[in-house]
Formats: sequence, structure tokens, C-alpha cells
Amino acid sequence: MSRLRCLAINPQWYDEYFLSFPLGLATIVAIVANKGCEVQVIDFDADRIDDQAKASFLEKALRKPDVVLLTGMITNYVRCRTLAEIIKNVWPESLLVLGGSLATTAPDIILNTIGADAFVLGEGDDKIKWIIDAIASGTSLTQVPGIKIKDGNGIYSTQCYNNPPDITKTPRPEYEAFPMGKYINFLKRSGRCFEIYTSKGCPFSCNYCFRMSGKNIRFRLVDEVINEIRFVRYYNGLMDDVRF
Repeated sequence: MSRLRCLAINPQWYDEYFLSFPLGLATIVAIVANKGCEVQVIDFDADRIDDQAKASFLEKALRKPDVVLLTGMITNYVRCRTLAEIIKNVWPESLLVLGGSLATTAPDIILNTIGADAFVLGEGDDKIKWIIDAIASGTSLTQVPGIKIKDGNGIYSTQCYNNPPDITKTPRPEYEAFPMGKYINFLKRSGRCFEIYTSKGCPFSCNYCFRMSGKNIRFRLVDEVINEIRFVRYYNGLMDDVRF
């Protein structure tokens, strides 16, 4: 049986050229790759392409994927909606899955305007594995907890699932799949620092925050964080002795 082909797309986030590495999507890419999928990445934030050129770019650059993974926030809803339309026009039979905070925070009336087939609610570390398993086995996505599925009658919510993933077992972000040089060069020019997440969760209750990762704080293993810092420094050309 051939491996599932997955395409992960990082949309443009800002009008100006401002880059922040997509840690969430890169982590999902690592998880999907560990599931044995053939994974490709297109980063429309680092490599800006006009909307009119995106369709021809996708058609020429890639074989038809079985699954397309798209991330977004409510602040780039319009770009995600446009990109979803382009993807579905190019590959109407590919399963389009939208994750990130947009899928969680937007009400169904907004999600109905986006041409995705499924929406991952909350953290997707476990749910994306179940989605891949369901596709590979031919099982209905209705059996995958913690997601929303679009059908002809609107949006269907599957069984609720709020258990946070064990981030000590989650692989590090798949930095190699993204144009790291562009991110590091941008940070050097702007004087900003490279971001690495060491924990998830927040005990506070800011009224502007949706708390995607819940109230309970969970920490990654210290050795994994240190090795990740070494890895990023390796890309930055500052360190030769890198242990993975």
C-alpha cells in the first residue's frame, strides 16, 4: 500500500514581510511524518506568491496530495478562506483539514464559509494522528473525536475530546521542511529572537485570550529543548557540534 501524501501549507500572516516560525504547523508536520506519510510543505509566508499565481504554482509543483493541512488564526481568516478555495479548485478530491486557532475560535457560521472538509479543535497533536489513521483505514472521520466535519447539511461536531497531549512525547518541530534560512535571516535583520516553545498551557484568564492549550501548564523535557536550541544554532552557523 502506498504511503499517504500530505501537503502542509503555511499561509501568509501579515501584509508586511514579517516572519515568525510556524511552530504549531511544523510540529504537526513532524507528527504526520512519524506516521509514515510522505509530507511536503509550502510556506506562503516566507515565500510570498500572489493569489492569482497560487493555483498554477500548486498544479506545477506537486502531485495531488491525499490530505492538505492548513493552519490559520482569526486574523488571517480572509487569506485562509481564499487559499482553501484555491486548494479545492486544484484538488477537489483531496481532504482539506484546517487547524490552528481559527478552527477553534471561529463559530460555525464563519467556518461554513471556508472550503475545508474538517476542522481540528484545540491542540492537534493527537487528533491529526487519528485523522491519518482514519483515512488510511477507510474509517469515517465521524469516529475521530475533537473535530468538526463539513457536510451538505452544515457542520457536524464529533465526540468532544479535551485531553491535552503529552508534549514530552511530541516530536520537535520539523524545521528542515521549512525555509529556515529565510526565517533566520529575517530575525537577524530585525533584531528579533528565534522562538522555541518549552511549555503549553496558561493559568491566567485574560479576557482577550482563548487559551488554546488550557489552564494546566505542561512542560517539555529539558534535554529535548536544549537539543532543539543546538539544532537552530546549527542552522544559524554558530555551532558545529550538534547532537540530535
